[in-house]
Amino acid sequence: MNKIAITLLAGALALAASEAGAQTFSARRMGMGGVVLGATGENVAYRAVPAAAASQRSVPLPLGLIPVIANPPQFDASKPDFNIYEIANLLYNPPWNLQITRPAEISNDITISISQSSLAVDLGEV
Repeated sequence: MNKIAITLLAGALALAASEAGAQTFSARRMGMGGVVLGATGENVAYRAVPAAAASQRSVPLPLGLIPVIANPPQFDASKPDFNIYEIANLLYNPPWNLQITRPAEISNDITISISQSSLAVDLGEV
């Protein structure tokens, strides 16, 4: 009898429980510390900062293109400095921002050895 009463009580509490007010998956709400203004849930900072003037315009400068223009990659395939991977990286990831530090470049090759009964992959420094 005691087990049935505990089971019924736990079930009733589970049905009556609502969502916890502090639990949220919204990063903005978590960053605000749970502060909510009105029913819209607007950010507190929007009220604290004055509105920008309508006549102001800004143009972002692509400072990362300056080093590329100063030292362009080699496009002639017969030259020893030609690197197709560097050109592809510039096309797919244009350097809009100026990069202060550079990550270490991979200095060795990836080796894949395939035989009848084995597969060996040497990733080197990757």
